[in-house]
This record gives sequence, structure tokens and C-alpha cells, in this order.
Amino acid sequence: FTERFLLPKSELKARSSMSWGSVLLAVVGVGLLELGGGAGFSWGDCFGLLQAVFFGLGFILNERAIKKNPRDSLALTGIQLGVVALASMVWACVDVISHFDSWMNLSMRLTSGGAILILLYTGLVTTALTVVFETLALSHLSASELTLLLCSEPLWAAIFSQFLLGESLGPLGYLGGASI
Repeated sequence: FTERFLLPKSELKARSSMSWGSVLLAVVGVGLLELGGGAGFSWGDCFGLLQAVFFGLGFILNERAIKKNPRDSLALTGIQLGVVALASMVWACVDVISHFDSWMNLSMRLTSGGAILILLYTGLVTTALTVVFETLALSHLSASELTLLLCSEPLWAAIFSQFLLGESLGPLGYLGGASI
């Protein structure tokens, strides 16, 4: 999907109508699943759609880099994580400068062991390990296949929240899950 809008025509691969149908079903399914609660469309939803577009572009660029240098997938992962770490530090510094009182509160919370464990888990497991697996998957799948596979993430989140947290899905949520 992202390829059609962000890459030159000379680099586009021929896509079958089945691929476009899969994209349409996935987008509609995620929309129904996410908006099924009746909260309505918001700016956050717009950012969520933009995130999907840029994730798709990132996968396309990673796929190209891996095809050129197949043995450098872990180095590519290191570069990605370095950029994420740098952007996060810049964001945190700007946030600290603009909200100094929250910095004092944050420093008190960071002295507790629980906060450090949460930060380590978030940084190492849900970010670093995920990027490693995504990059390794791109050596076996195309960017389009990986993007469609990752479209199922909201479905898994809804399933786990239903069973583990007692959340409930409405009829549109179930229809969206079936579409994905």
C-alpha cells in the first residue's frame, strides 16, 4: 500500500488484486476493531494511520537494505535501535526542559526498582527484541507480507484483553476481527 504512494513508479512491483483486497480488508478490519466501541474518529486515529504508513515505508526500506546486504541484518537492527534511542533521549530532554516539576517527580520514581524494571522491559523486550525479529523476518518475507501480518496486532491485543482483562468487544469489533 505504502509503495504506491511513496516510491517512484520505476520501483513499483506489480501487485495483484488479491493483495489490494487484503490491504482493504485489513484496514477496514482494524478500523472496525479500533472504532467499534463508538468513541468516534479522533486525531489519535489519524496518527495511528500515519504510523501504519511510515511502518510500511520502513519495512520497504529495510527490505531493500537486507536484499543488498543480507548478512548485515543485525547491524541494520542496531542502527534502527540507535536512532530510536537518540530520538527518545531528545524527546525526554525537551520534555524535561518544558516540565521541570515533572522531572523532580520522575527522578523520585526512577529510584524505585519497579520503574527501572518497567523501563528495561519496555526498552529491551517490546522495542529491541521486536525490531530484531521484524528485521530477521524481512530476510524471509516481503515487506508487504510482513506488513499484512503485523496488521493482526490489534486483533491479538483485543483477544488478550478480552481474556486477561475482561474487556468486551461489540459486534463491530467482532466483524473487524473477522475481517483481519
